[in-house]
Amino acid sequence: MSNSDETAPDEAEINRYIDEQSKHDDRLRAIELAIKVDTEIRNSKALGLILDYVQVEAAVALEELATVSPGNTEKIMDLQAKVYRARVTMRTLDLVLQKGRAAEKSLIDERG
Repeated sequence: MSNSDETAPDEAEINRYIDEQSKHDDRLRAIELAIKVDTEIRNSKALGLILDYVQVEAAVALEELATVSPGNTEKIMDLQAKVYRARVTMRTLDLVLQKGRAAEKSLIDERG
């Protein structure tokens, strides 16, 4: 066996390196997506209107849920869908921003 073979990394070391690089790339993608979402939330009039709409729609639906007849299942389902739509929209955007912040912190902590 030559000297170069003795110093070559084994398969486990190579796999650890690949896994580490993949994590790094995932974090960079999470940061990039969070920046794009944050920028759109701040600057996009269309997205702002959509977010305002789903929030107002959900607030109105919650008010109506308090007074709708319990037997009116179709109306209840419609109101619940409006609340759910707003909740999912806001939670999805928030999750993207949280993952971006966590990825950024992870990279900063890693670099010391």
